Amino acid sequence: MVTAIKALLLHDFVHTEKHDSKIYQEVQIKSPFIREACKNHHNGEKIDNWLLPIIKKYDGLASFLNRKIPRREERRYDYDNGIIDCKAVANEIERRQENVNELYNYIFYDKTFSRFYETIDYANNKLRKHLLLAVNLLINDFKKGKIKVENNKVIRVSMPTAEKEEETKKFLSGSKVLKRIYPSKKELVRPKIEQTNFQELTVQSETARLKTEKINLRWNS
Repeated sequence: MVTAIKALLLHDFVHTEKHDSKIYQEVQIKSPFIREACKNHHNGEKIDNWLLPIIKKYDGLASFLNRKIPRREERRYDYDNGIIDCKAVANEIERRQENVNELYNYIFYDKTFSRFYETIDYANNKLRKHLLLAVNLLINDFKKGKIKVENNKVIRVSMPTAEKEEETKKFLSGSKVLKRIYPSKKELVRPKIEQTNFQELTVQSETARLKTEKINLRWNS
């Protein structure tokens, strides 16, 4: 699971067949296995790498849930607010890539990183939100038994036809899917990092922030 989470956090920082690194600079991923999956997550169906279907599924689902209001920009971040040293950002990510908690917290909290867009065609969506949402969806499916770890691999659990149809209906209704990760009002207090383990941070703290961002977006629009 740690390998899968790390791959989801890194998958948009490399040059792929579909797009270049979304922070302009390519992050040098140390693990050949993770690097192969990240570089081929928009193709590579014939590559024997169990991370590929995991990245494809949760990258696609996070994009589907976020891309509601199109807004095109010419650059991948709010350039009018100052130039970002993208090489420095890539270095920060490379330095933290071996520790998934540090990598997650950097993406979660860093103010400079929060300025990057998930895509220039949907500049309302932050790259940070996209990456963290993908991880939250993965963790929630693991907790619900929809994926499992077997033979040191993360694999999807096959479901009966009726259950698959129900899942499809939920997937097509973005609001219903998003409710799966929203916390109760009691969980809206942002926990301190030093008092929170990784799983609590992803499922509680990040989802509370996502809900707040959605409310702000509604008022701003």
